[in-house]
Amino acid sequence: MACVLATCAFPAAAHNAVLTHAGHTFSYQESLETAEGDLQGEVIGVIHVTREDGLVSIYQEKTALRPGCGDEPGAEYIGGDFVALCGHLGGRHYTKTLFRLTPEPAPVAQLDYFDSPAPIGIDRHGMLRTRVLRRDVFPGVTGPVYFPFVYALDGAAARPAFRRDFGAGARALYVDYYETLKREGKPRVHYRAMAAALVASGDKAFACGELRSLQRLLPASVDLAGWLRTLPRVGYPGWALKDCKG
Repeated sequence: MACVLATCAFPAAAHNAVLTHAGHTFSYQESLETAEGDLQGEVIGVIHVTREDGLVSIYQEKTALRPGCGDEPGAEYIGGDFVALCGHLGGRHYTKTLFRLTPEPAPVAQLDYFDSPAPIGIDRHGMLRTRVLRRDVFPGVTGPVYFPFVYALDGAAARPAFRRDFGAGARALYVDYYETLKREGKPRVHYRAMAAALVASGDKAFACGELRSLQRLLPASVDLAGWLRTLPRVGYPGWALKDCKG
């Protein structure tokens, strides 16, 4: 099999994943745990990183997260110095583990995507960002209401981690989610998440125009301005509809 840019991804049985990149092979396999403990007899995941020839082991880990990532690759080269492996807990809590490749491959951060795994992108400055959709964020707001949060890798921290991002670099991901909900044509169902995405985008002119349009599509009983005042309780930026001109 030919490899493009020294990267090969091989299909495997079940949801097992194997990726070879830049002289290393990343293997994420299902296994039956036989050791005594809470997971004995359960299907677990085993992560193993070796040199490409398989003769030198670099990293190994057993995890309750089984390999598999819905429509996302179980193992992928992100770009720059990063590879991501993805596993889940019985079809929930899809979680990506990010590996830095140099000086030797090692895990640096993890992110739980809950029900909806999504790609990790890398911009021209080398910044990694991804979008997580969360439900059951606000008390009393239940059902399939998914709120967007963009996360960026803070690689400069003593312990690298994905942190919420409401900056300009995250704007396109928030707007994309808003547009996705808008195309469904169900403002009464999605107005909470649509408003959250607009506020998070930080584009005041665009958000104000869209919020005014959204308000016109809602019944008088929906207090959109009041909902905007609720958003900061879970970390969204503050926003007042009355500050929008027009």
